[in-house]
Amino acid sequence: MKPHPEVISAYDLLRNIEAEFAPLALAKGLRFKFYFPSHELMLFTDAKLLYSLLRNLIDNAIKYTHSGGVLVGFRRRRGRALIQVWDTGIGIGPDHLGIIFDEYSQVGNPQRDRTQGLGLGLAIVKRVASLLGSRINCHSRLGKGSRFEVSVPLADAPSSKPAAGIAMPSPFAGICVVVIEDDVMAAKALELSLGAQGMNATTYPSAEQALADARSAHADFYVVDFRLPGMSGMQFLDEMQKRAKRPIKATLLTGEASHDAIGTAHTLRWKVLFKPIELAALMAEIAAQIVPRHDEPSQNA
Repeated sequence: MKPHPEVISAYDLLRNIEAEFAPLALAKGLRFKFYFPSHELMLFTDAKLLYSLLRNLIDNAIKYTHSGGVLVGFRRRRGRALIQVWDTGIGIGPDHLGIIFDEYSQVGNPQRDRTQGLGLGLAIVKRVASLLGSRINCHSRLGKGSRFEVSVPLADAPSSKPAAGIAMPSPFAGICVVVIEDDVMAAKALELSLGAQGMNATTYPSAEQALADARSAHADFYVVDFRLPGMSGMQFLDEMQKRAKRPIKATLLTGEASHDAIGTAHTLRWKVLFKPIELAALMAEIAAQIVPRHDEPSQNA
């Protein structure tokens, strides 16, 4: 096979993926999410080959994930689009990572049940990635999930680039954010979204783990789920405020419309945002709390 690269829209690709795989994920009770930059990504690649590659990865992710979900993400990276497929599935042990791309290799099928396939999917993925001038990478933890990634060139888009010599730094660049969210897929989506805005996001599945990490005390902002296993989000913020030498900046996330909880949060001057979280609303809240306004006098003046 010879690749025939053309300019394609990442959005169109994602729409096709959603139409095919969202019903399969829904049937298993899994969440199926996407992450991509706010500006449209135009790829220069073979559309059919890339779609074939992603179909195999997403099909595997859904097949070997029994709770949680699957996230498909597109990110810009040095003139290329980095495409990642995350899952919260059975994961792959380190002793198997080196053979998963071999033909007829099926880590999750020791009985060689042919109804689960022939073990050719990842071998095909490896060959297709090579045809596209890339390579497939896998990072996985047994019992925790996997991340597969491949990159393809971005199409030239001069109209979307800033004029030469004009710097356009993000007002959020360098801001350190702690995210505490026990939903793995939601936490990863937040990490990717905040990172795309130039922020450094560190995620924790529980308040206790965040408190045990000394780095969390130096965060500029906290994004905390209201209901967490063990210590609640409110209790975490109370504890961080006790440890801090100045008022902390934070927002609580909730999937419940509890007026009592909202009232308590407002009493403590922490904004509550409802799930599913809109990135624009979260960025507006971070900006309101920690990004200096141009009309505010400088402390060094």
